Amino acid sequence: MMRVRGARAKARRFTPLLLDDGEHVFADFECVVVAGRAGRPCTGRIKVCSRSLIVDPDAWDTPVTRLPYASMSHMDLSMRSGAPALDVRCRIVVEMKHQGQDTPYVSRESIDDNWKVTLPYSDLGLEFPLIRRLFELRHDVDRADKLAGIVHERVQMAVFDTSAISDIKERLLTPKAVPCNVITPLQQSLSVMMLTDSRLYVQPIVQDAGRTGGSCCVTSHPISKVTEVFRRRYAMRHIGLEVFIGDPQGASVFLAFDDTSVRDSIYEMIAAHANIPGQKSARELADEWSSGVLSNFDYILALNRLSGRSFNDFTAYPVFPWVIADYKSQNLDLSNPDTYRDLSKPMGAVNAERLAKFRERYKEMPDDQPKFLYGTHYSTPGYVVYYLVREQPAYMLTLQGGKFDSPDRLFVSVAETWESCNRNQADVKELIPQFYDVSCTPRFLLESSTFLGQRQDGSAIGAVHLPPWAEGDPRRFVSLLRSALESDHVRQHLNEWIDLVFGFKQRGQEAIDADNVFYHLTYEGSVDLDSIHSETERQCLLSQIREFGQTPSQLFTEPHPRYQGGERAPHSPVPHSPLKAVPRDNAAAADSASADQIAAMNGTEPLSGQDGSRIAHQYALQRFGVHQGGVTGVVLDPNDSSTVVSVSLDTTLKVFDRNDGRVRRSCRLDDQGFALSCVTMSAKTAVCIAGSWSNRLHVYSVSAGQCIDSVAHAHDDIVTAVDLYDSRLLASASKDASVKLWDLRPSGIASTPTHVLMEHESGVVAVRFSDDGLVASVDQDGVVLVWDTRTGCSSHCLTQVHKQPVTGLAWIGVDLATCSIDGTLAIGSVSARRPLHQVALAEPLLSLSIDSRLRLYCGARSGAVHVCNGIDDIPVQTLSGGTGPIVSLATCDDAVVAAVAGDGVVAIWNRLC
Repeated sequence: MMRVRGARAKARRFTPLLLDDGEHVFADFECVVVAGRAGRPCTGRIKVCSRSLIVDPDAWDTPVTRLPYASMSHMDLSMRSGAPALDVRCRIVVEMKHQGQDTPYVSRESIDDNWKVTLPYSDLGLEFPLIRRLFELRHDVDRADKLAGIVHERVQMAVFDTSAISDIKERLLTPKAVPCNVITPLQQSLSVMMLTDSRLYVQPIVQDAGRTGGSCCVTSHPISKVTEVFRRRYAMRHIGLEVFIGDPQGASVFLAFDDTSVRDSIYEMIAAHANIPGQKSARELADEWSSGVLSNFDYILALNRLSGRSFNDFTAYPVFPWVIADYKSQNLDLSNPDTYRDLSKPMGAVNAERLAKFRERYKEMPDDQPKFLYGTHYSTPGYVVYYLVREQPAYMLTLQGGKFDSPDRLFVSVAETWESCNRNQADVKELIPQFYDVSCTPRFLLESSTFLGQRQDGSAIGAVHLPPWAEGDPRRFVSLLRSALESDHVRQHLNEWIDLVFGFKQRGQEAIDADNVFYHLTYEGSVDLDSIHSETERQCLLSQIREFGQTPSQLFTEPHPRYQGGERAPHSPVPHSPLKAVPRDNAAAADSASADQIAAMNGTEPLSGQDGSRIAHQYALQRFGVHQGGVTGVVLDPNDSSTVVSVSLDTTLKVFDRNDGRVRRSCRLDDQGFALSCVTMSAKTAVCIAGSWSNRLHVYSVSAGQCIDSVAHAHDDIVTAVDLYDSRLLASASKDASVKLWDLRPSGIASTPTHVLMEHESGVVAVRFSDDGLVASVDQDGVVLVWDTRTGCSSHCLTQVHKQPVTGLAWIGVDLATCSIDGTLAIGSVSARRPLHQVALAEPLLSLSIDSRLRLYCGARSGAVHVCNGIDDIPVQTLSGGTGPIVSLATCDDAVVAAVAGDGVVAIWNRLC
């Protein structure tokens, strides 16, 4: 079916899954590497990538190592044993694929290590200009656009290996090589393709420069074996083409081209020369199903394929419904209607009580922006990886930046996942085809990796816990699910689910009436990426799309026909519903309390202590529903602690009085409709600076009641944190792993940063100034760096303080406090570069703040705030009553203000005594 030319006999560990999102390989060479002053030469291959150099050693006991350009302090050519050598000094390296296993990546400091690389069979002098150019872009604010230019150059330089053509009698249909990307799960490979009247050839642009003189892999597929060809939507653009070879259920080649016209031209040529039957329309497939020709499984799979879903694209992976609602019984009764999920409702709408709240919020949304009920989707890359983590652990490592998700958030139990989809506010996921596929072993349910960790109860992550009726047998479980899918009950109601996902209830008034409205970016045609010329903006939108998922192309505009046999069974309601960001437009300056004030005494039990910092206090809890979407950041006015500023997923900034909840100011800052993510406030000029999911920084004047300045491309990804020093120096942090320092002026933010700090290897989650002007930042890997704001150089580093991602950061004099998802709070010495104290608070922590009495406040996922003495980490008391995860905290001597994710509430504990 497929031939591969020039495949190397030696197995290698590198795969494109080891690349960062959007990273490309430009060159691949055999190499000899010496790491460190006393290192021994190591043979292997080196990949020149857009954001890093990756060394894949021949010795399997030596890990694959990434050297990010952003961590390099030096790069030049030197001589080693009479040959030119690439001389690199890299502060942090990332080790992967130890012994070829999919283990979590390890970031290792190598401050004093020099890496010397020689290319025994290539001219390093010819290759160095490209490597040096990529190195010099590491701190460039326009890096994304310039890297896109390099990608274009490399593709245009690619030459197709015509010796790969099988037969000299083949007639070329494409006069020259056509640039494309080969799309596979979570990967895209720069390639060129050629089409003849007999075969389809695909060649990656990267050619191994080994002894054999170019051993690139050219794959070829006989046109006579093509069974189906589909135009595809990829990254919200109609540029994809999927070619199925042999068995329609089997192999396919997914190609993405530069534009729609090129894609359509290739499609027409393949269709004209392939001996394939005419493609059946959705209506023809529906007729076959309703008359009993197609099974439910085959029909759903066919609709997925026709609507643009592909196993090669995790942003548009095939979606299948939950059909069973009973995961507790000893026996599964498929004759009982109560056994089944209500297929007439989307997963987010089957819980009537929760749906009522979402409907109310939907009504309150302004009419000048797209409304939606659910900010999460039923199919996203994260959900696919969630289900497949045992079968394909490398997918989660790729999606999670080299780490597995917290063990308590992994796919552990079918019953727990069902309950989450029914009761978790941010979980409406459906299933994937593997749950119903009886043709193969259900490896996605079996224990595979030993690196997934342990849950908080101490249990190891093994095989998926199955419902009692599966009797511990994964094959029996899948077989029973398939029987349920093909049951008379489901066959009588499947048309209702199809109406929601592929049909007339997907859009418009019918979708509104069916409570089936998702975030607008998930729908086809919601954004025109071709009209966006900035690569940074384009990548920002693509990041949003990956976050929210994609709705299938609409196949039916009228009600789907019912199955023509048997009577319709009564519905059996099942629980669930979620919501995320809820946009709202600018409100009047004196918006009266949309605040739903709820005052209640907080019944915390005081803990005894030896000094004033350990005395527990009594608080009164108030909750103000000031936003229509989850609150992402809060700050207190430095000059008036009764004034609270909050920002939200609903794109608004609110200024309100914490005593009565009255909103004084309200402004929708991001004109593109992107969520706001963080906020800080100046003590001298009464302006607020907010970060956005659109990578922007916004400056809002409280006195003027309007946005006075915005920096359009402050970062290459979501702005995650902001902080101010002396009301004149602003620090901003981002998921792009950078920290930037900006001058803050009366008119707004300076157009360019004073310093760009690029030493982090993962997204930065928090940034804080000390009283003497140092700035500390911490990334998802737990690496804490302290920067000198005068030079922009890091002076201290703390690592491996926590076992899981760090979520909060605060200065305690000259020391630093951090909190983590792993439930620990730690105080570390900056000068000694080590932790001093650590306390376990028994639940995931999401935010951290400190008051003038050196009390630390830790916001927890449960909605509680844990109060600890900042001198020694000793817990003082717990403030309860938050209605959701506490993602941001602000404190003063008489109050604790918390941003609650999910429900638009700001919770305030006012101190009574």
